[in-house]
Amino acid sequence: MGQGVSSTPTNGMLYLAAYLRKYGFDPPFADGWLIGWDGVEQRIIDYKPDIIGLTSITGGRHKAVKVAEIAKRIDPKILVVLGGVHPTIMWKQMLEHYPVIDIIVRGEGEITLLEIAQGKALSEIDGICYRHNDRVIRNKDRELIADLDDIPFPAWDLHDLRAFSAPNNARPGEIIKGIDASREPVAPMIFSRGCPGRCNFCSTWWIWKCYRRRTAKNLVDEVELLHNKYNIKSFKFVDDCFTDDKEAIMEFCDEVERRKLNIIFTTLTRGDRVDEEMLERLQRAGNYLISFGVESGSQKILDIMRKEIDLKKVEENIMICKKVGLRVNELLIVGNIGETIDTVNDTVEFVKRTQPDVTSVSNGMMIFPGTQLYQHSKRVGLIDEDFWVKTEHVYAMYTHGYPKWMLDVFTHAVINHRRLPRSKFMVAMRNHRYFTRSIKDRIRRSLGTEKHKKRIKGYYPNL
Repeated sequence: MGQGVSSTPTNGMLYLAAYLRKYGFDPPFADGWLIGWDGVEQRIIDYKPDIIGLTSITGGRHKAVKVAEIAKRIDPKILVVLGGVHPTIMWKQMLEHYPVIDIIVRGEGEITLLEIAQGKALSEIDGICYRHNDRVIRNKDRELIADLDDIPFPAWDLHDLRAFSAPNNARPGEIIKGIDASREPVAPMIFSRGCPGRCNFCSTWWIWKCYRRRTAKNLVDEVELLHNKYNIKSFKFVDDCFTDDKEAIMEFCDEVERRKLNIIFTTLTRGDRVDEEMLERLQRAGNYLISFGVESGSQKILDIMRKEIDLKKVEENIMICKKVGLRVNELLIVGNIGETIDTVNDTVEFVKRTQPDVTSVSNGMMIFPGTQLYQHSKRVGLIDEDFWVKTEHVYAMYTHGYPKWMLDVFTHAVINHRRLPRSKFMVAMRNHRYFTRSIKDRIRRSLGTEKHKKRIKGYYPNL
């Protein structure tokens, strides 16, 4: 049972379905984002499941609980199993507060879910948490799957890939290799599990622990399957660091070219994990846009974030992308620990120098459980453990030292490549009415639709 907050297929759930199939089960799949609450309820009524598997990121935790409540209302005997990054970290809290959840799967879920489906005694299943005699039990961690090629491809036949829109960063009518990138449906692909980074705001390592990847041949086999069977021409590699292994990336490009696959795709990676030879090959293979997790144009801020990256190297690689014909999306965050007017201006100058094709700016730093940022936020009194169960807010944002209106100003400055003049900015801070009448109104207009404004407002429960 899928549960998400975005318009991309849930690969993780389709991997689980495929793994269950490998051992004789035939699980159905539903995406709540597509079918809505009424559709979710009707699917449960129609199928009459013994077990329902849910996944939840932090922002989707309340929706996952709501699905569990619907299932238990229909049939209290249904076993509700919850996995994903949020329950992996907050397993104890979720089991203590939500009696509709029976089992939580921590981390990698294929083998664990299979053993649950096979009816193995809960006490003998590694990687789960559950209740027994009003106590929350945590079994030992499960060992990671050593060879990712052993996992079957996601059960793509359970999902309508053409129900999803093209990536937002495609220009209207943009034709690449004869393919309209703005209209072609996109299949998300996963080459690896984990990330080589240890950023202070990211909780990826809780799930995957270390970096592992499939073989290049295995990845291209899946691409070719989707291309030939479902006529998918556009792909989105959603790995945290797609290009970490240069040899594997070169093999991937070799396979795409050898098989004469006319595809296009986007990638996401770190700014220090590419070079000119790799970027040239990716562009030839069909990569038309690469997103770099730059985060900040201030080396000081990057060091605080434990990004472990040299900003000069990132800038050099962005210029190489332009040279070889790759569009660049810079992923940036304002409002980090230690952020000042000067560090925001450093980011503005970085964007002005590099001139990315797309500038994606997060209006504040999201706080995720289990991260160093979360621990810091608890120490300064910005958040506590109860936030995750006692509020309906999707996320918490790091606002220590800066109210929301200042983060709006920071974001506005970066998006528009406009430095913040220190003298005028300090005057505006002292005269809040002047600020509200002038700059704040322009920022509000720049945020877009009313729906988007409400969503942004919901991120700031402490203001």
